[in-house]
Amino acid sequence: MPSTTQDVPPDLRRILEHGVSRHASATVDTATPSGFRRVSYAEIGVRVAWLAHALRALGVGEGDRVGTYMWNNAAHLEAFLAVPCMGAVLHPLDVRPGEDVASAVGHAEDRVLIVDGALLPRLGALLPDLKTVEHVIVHGPLPDGFTAPAGMTVHDHAELLRDRPATYDWPEIDAGQAAVLSAGEPDSHRTIARRALALVEAFDLTEDDTLLLAVPHFEDLGLPYAAFLAGASLAVPDRFQSSESLAAFTAASRPNLGVGSPRVWEGLLPHAAALTSLTEVVAPDCPPALADAYGRHGVTLVRDREPAAVRP
Repeated sequence: MPSTTQDVPPDLRRILEHGVSRHASATVDTATPSGFRRVSYAEIGVRVAWLAHALRALGVGEGDRVGTYMWNNAAHLEAFLAVPCMGAVLHPLDVRPGEDVASAVGHAEDRVLIVDGALLPRLGALLPDLKTVEHVIVHGPLPDGFTAPAGMTVHDHAELLRDRPATYDWPEIDAGQAAVLSAGEPDSHRTIARRALALVEAFDLTEDDTLLLAVPHFEDLGLPYAAFLAGASLAVPDRFQSSESLAAFTAASRPNLGVGSPRVWEGLLPHAAALTSLTEVVAPDCPPALADAYGRHGVTLVRDREPAAVRP
């Protein structure tokens, strides 16, 4: 694992290749209604190649924007890796109700949207206003009666990836090239890679860790890449984010580290005695009383683990 800023891989392709080759047995657990679905980083690497081929077949090229309107799951991680590594620009959209998605998509000029089927009812009424979007890739079942607006083609995620090659000839990318849009502004491969390394060091992540990401990917662009860089496994809750569901998922997946808002950890506090795998959780600006309450359960609740220099 790189140990200094000078050693950080200069672009996200190198982080992808490092994770797949050096940490192939690390895993991503995604919550399901009955437990979780586990895939290895090696499997993620194959699926990332499938997605890159599928996007290229749809005409996505260097610099094109690909939006994601997705829960925190393995499929979203695949987009985080495939899109920038093929030279396009990832645009994670805020899935919280009330967000101005149409304005964000129009400003970025997203050509493709990857959407969780469970979120389509929230997005569906806006689709006619997304004038730049040519293709919508739906992960999971389509809602009954769904039809796409004229000029927009809808693809089933699983069918679109089927029979694609398991490897991809990733292009050489300038480290200063845009990789991800954050709050409408581009972050370069170099910026995201350096942030990933800073987070590895701030969290002291290693391949022995499993990190519960109880925050949406779009809230901290560096964490998914930090896990791939360090070889830390991930536990991601998808849409199952009630306190009861998150507690059951945490108990099943058994992460030792967690990241979430104070509200997340307040909701989980009644279940803390059952979350025996957790040793440390991060909740920015949490009340001291909440930290004390977790401490009585043997869990260190940290108000901030990252240095100010790498804040987004």
